[in-house]
Amino acid sequence: VILAEADTGTVIFEKNADERREAASITKLMTALLVFEALEDNDIALTDQVTVSQRAAAMEGSQALLDADTVYSLEDLLRTMIMASANDSAVALAEYLSGTEENFVQRMNQRAEALGMRDTCYVNCTGYPQEGQYTTARDVMTLSCEVSRHPAYYTYASVWVDTLVHPSGRTTDLTNTNRLVRFYEGADGVKTGSTQEAGFCVSASAKRGELRFVAVVLGAASSKERFSIATSMLDYGFDHYAYKTLDPG
Repeated sequence: VILAEADTGTVIFEKNADERREAASITKLMTALLVFEALEDNDIALTDQVTVSQRAAAMEGSQALLDADTVYSLEDLLRTMIMASANDSAVALAEYLSGTEENFVQRMNQRAEALGMRDTCYVNCTGYPQEGQYTTARDVMTLSCEVSRHPAYYTYASVWVDTLVHPSGRTTDLTNTNRLVRFYEGADGVKTGSTQEAGFCVSASAKRGELRFVAVVLGAASSKERFSIATSMLDYGFDHYAYKTLDPG
């Protein structure tokens, strides 16, 4: 676990923060970061139309139930990946940005290295269990703080329930995988993840006033435990810390 102030990355509390572990769908934070950076650089746009490949549509695990060989807006893919942790949407985005998921994963690892995430290795863009993929609570914190530099991320991550209308007209109901956005004051992200291999994980972000904290929990025994630990850390941050303007005199 690790607790940090998001703007500066100042660590307030940590335990085994450099232990390499799988983090499941928290991996999608890097996928999202690369999408937001491409949007910022005007390489892509939210209105872009993306054709979902057969491979993307066949992804196992959490899904938006995308139709193969069908065109979706990039924004729909982005919001379903962030909010509902959709693996099919993540792969569709990766293929759109880099041609193949494998090419995109190379970019993920390059960006991780540039951010100083020395104990992270990505093998896919979703976090679905695959040998050789790992990260640490500290690296997830670093990544979460970088994602927080893109406020638009939270416009999707903070939504509790939503609906995806497919081009065919059918709908998929979406529920946020992060229950803190509904039950914790100021919570608006960042990402959850859970697999048998990774346990239950969360990078939880909450903002009150100008102060934002990120609490990362990897490998909890249950979903309830990950949220309970994250809540305790966030409470500690807000109860004991505040921004102060120092008198330069």
